[in-house]
Amino acid sequence: MLLALALVAIAALVGVTLALRTSLERERRLARTDVVTGVRTARAFYEAAAAEIERARRYQHPFSVAAVHLGHRVPDELLRATAVALRLALRACSCPRRPPPRPRSCLRNFAPVCWTCGLVTVAR
Repeated sequence: MLLALALVAIAALVGVTLALRTSLERERRLARTDVVTGVRTARAFYEAAAAEIERARRYQHPFSVAAVHLGHRVPDELLRATAVALRLALRACSCPRRPPPRPRSCLRNFAPVCWTCGLVTVAR
């Protein structure tokens, strides 16, 4: 009887642990994604930028950033359309970012050469 109660308690703890882990991953994803445009936030940009700058230094590759400022009173539909256009225009490993200093801006980091596949990116 005592063993059965212990197993039930352990099963309940495992269930709670899995639920908490799932919730934490969801919150991390939400903290790094802008709800309006679906692009990554400034926090995600700074984390990725630090890693990309270090990689560029290590391999002595150039590193560049392109910013698109749309203004402060831009409709959400235009922001979403711009984010989609940026995603389609550039390779998958360059990600749009939305930094806080300009609430209605999209910022995209570019590495001239994709570290994974070696493709060259050209900003249009």
